[in-house]
Amino acid sequence: MSAFVSSEEKDIFLHQLFTKCVKLSDTGFNTGAWNMQYDSDLLYQLADSSSDDIYFRVYGWSPWAISLGANQKDTDIDAELLSQHGYDVVRRLTGGRAVFHANEITYSLVMRIPQEITIHDIYRVSHQLLLLGLQKLGNNNLSFQKSQTNFSELYKSTTDSVSCFASSARYEIMNNNRKVVGSAQRVYKNTLLQHGSILIGQEHSSLPFYVKNKTTEQMHNMQQMLINSSSSLQEVFGSWVTYQDCGNAL
Repeated sequence: MSAFVSSEEKDIFLHQLFTKCVKLSDTGFNTGAWNMQYDSDLLYQLADSSSDDIYFRVYGWSPWAISLGANQKDTDIDAELLSQHGYDVVRRLTGGRAVFHANEITYSLVMRIPQEITIHDIYRVSHQLLLLGLQKLGNNNLSFQKSQTNFSELYKSTTDSVSCFASSARYEIMNNNRKVVGSAQRVYKNTLLQHGSILIGQEHSSLPFYVKNKTTEQMHNMQQMLINSSSSLQEVFGSWVTYQDCGNAL
């Protein structure tokens, strides 16, 4: 017989598990390659251990960088132009589409997946906890996304599908139907890596300038779509928000 009758019971179990087992860290600002290597090393090490520890890390990017989803084409992004502007490009272990990691705070969550718990349960509860943390920054309209984007249709478009922030998944954190936190997952040997970008400002909307094979009109249309579909903490709270503010709250 299942230990859980409802999703609410799963939520309670996971809340208690996070409270008991989570280990927190803030590694500050590092290169994209360093950040992605740190996450992947921790995933593989935990997968090959018997530890029940849960690792939650926040970090930043120096220099700013575009990360590509695990299965995204390298040719989507103009790496040479990025380099000319002093930015990096790196590939993530997780899926999804490109993210321009600029004025943001990034988080990663690495944990073994408990029996009868799915990655969707962890996604839901981790975002509940992220929302609670962000709400410490002040009064706001942050909420959960209730519906799910049709990703198979979205990815048919070579322009609309380039950016992770062009669409929203269920239980992502939103501000007036605009995405504030974009997250992705990867499972290895029953161990989960989940990481995501929490937008502090709107600098991520510069991503279309580094997309290959687009006209000026397409570039501006893509940027406007990003602005319309995403929101930042500075916009949410109507005031200056820093990396340290977010890190402390989370």
